[in-house]
Amino acid sequence: MAAQLGRNLVLRIGDGGSPTENFTTIAGMQTKSFTINAGEPADISDSESANQWQEMLEGAGYKSIEFSGDGVFKDATSDETLRSKVIPQQLKTNYQIVVPDFGTYEGPFIITSLEYSGEHQDVITFSASFVSAGEITWSAA
Repeated sequence: MAAQLGRNLVLRIGDGGSPTENFTTIAGMQTKSFTINAGEPADISDSESANQWQEMLEGAGYKSIEFSGDGVFKDATSDETLRSKVIPQQLKTNYQIVVPDFGTYEGPFIITSLEYSGEHQDVITFSASFVSAGEITWSAA
């Protein structure tokens, strides 16, 4: 498989439609990354653990996905799309993380931070961070 272009890793936001939800790409994201967290394992070691090796409980802990990105708002609508979700921490908002040629993660996320910055002779940029807020599904490409 050939290398993937970073610009093809995208974050999409759902419109809440039912029975079919439509997703649109969050405009202007120039850098993006996400982390899949397997959760904190539960230590079940005791004095009778084999040769005093640490033992872990399989399947324990909470799973999560964190996503962050930086970019430029293309218009007031794209700014409002994110800004309107930060303060109320809308848990019902579904997002998709599309990984090119691999598949898509989909489910509810909340925006944990939204930061604006700008230099004197440059455009205003933003940074946003998201964390999963429920079960996330995976669909292979």
